[in-house]
Amino acid sequence: MKVTTKGQVTIPQEIREELGIYPNTEVEFRRVGDAVEIRKAAGRPTRGETLVERLRGRGTVSMSTAEILALTRDDDDVPPSGSATSGRATKHTRRSR
Repeated sequence: MKVTTKGQVTIPQEIREELGIYPNTEVEFRRVGDAVEIRKAAGRPTRGETLVERLRGRGTVSMSTAEILALTRDDDDVPPSGSATSGRATKHTRRSR
């Protein structure tokens, strides 16, 4: 493997996947004798944690969980929020398609 004129090398895909090194992952370098060690930077949030934090508090839909699930399941028998049965567990059956 060669080092580019910018001092870059490509970490083999198998190693990146095993270590969870994705684009924009922070890494640290350490000199060990005549070798260089590279590892994910400690104490930094993971890619998933960063994504969740970025999305936290952005939900603006004023629907109940049952209503949202009904949309994803294509159920028509879920009561609207605020009705006497909203918020209670109800049995839903899937329609054949």
